Amino acid sequence: MEEALLKFEALGPLFDRAVLIVPGLILAAAGLVVWLGGLRCSWFLAGAGAAVAGAAAGFLIFGEPVAMMVTSVVFGFAGMGLKRVFVALAAGGLVFGLVIGVFLAGSMGNIEAMGDVQIGNEGEVITASEAVEIVKVYVEYFLGVLREIFDEVSVRRYAIGMGAGAIVAVASFIFNSAAGAVFYSIVGTSMIFCGMGVLLLHKGAGPVSGVFDRGALCVMVFLMMAVFGAAVQWLLRPVKVKKSKVDDEEKSGEE
Repeated sequence: MEEALLKFEALGPLFDRAVLIVPGLILAAAGLVVWLGGLRCSWFLAGAGAAVAGAAAGFLIFGEPVAMMVTSVVFGFAGMGLKRVFVALAAGGLVFGLVIGVFLAGSMGNIEAMGDVQIGNEGEVITASEAVEIVKVYVEYFLGVLREIFDEVSVRRYAIGMGAGAIVAVASFIFNSAAGAVFYSIVGTSMIFCGMGVLLLHKGAGPVSGVFDRGALCVMVFLMMAVFGAAVQWLLRPVKVKKSKVDDEEKSGEE
């Protein structure tokens, strides 16, 4: 997997400027909003996140564009209406993935290496249409890697991951504001990291190799940003103002 990411990094300077700069700026800017203001627009983010999850589910189950659109719309509206449930399920899924990732960290080196990616003439600028085809190749490769990884997971490890995810999901449903602040901060921080990485790819700055070489530093910065974002969102969270009986009595007396 590391080799595949480094190959993509090597292609970065060859992409047309708009191919990387525009998505990178959009991803980083959206990440800032989610990082510090996720709770303020949680209904929209819940709908968008559920729509993405629905599209992914439609692709994995049916593999048809129409099915992806249908599942995306259905999941999106459900996410907006059930944002509390969405945050709980998303937080539980995140913990489940982290637990499985820890279990399989030692077996990542056994993954089959990615083959060479076919591009146009060597040294020429990669256009938007060529970039789409390259991204498709990488998506198919990483989906295959995920299937290979999860095939190696034992039932006991699945049970441990699901148990941890279920505990976090229940806790997130009960303490929804706190869980939402942490979850949206983590998602926003990830989007900022990805957006900045895409921008650095175009400059040939080697963001992927930098992460592998200075992994501990990157993790520390990520955690600091996630904690700060969660604290800011918690302090700025929307609070429902309850009307007191005294206010009601004063209003009735004035009338």
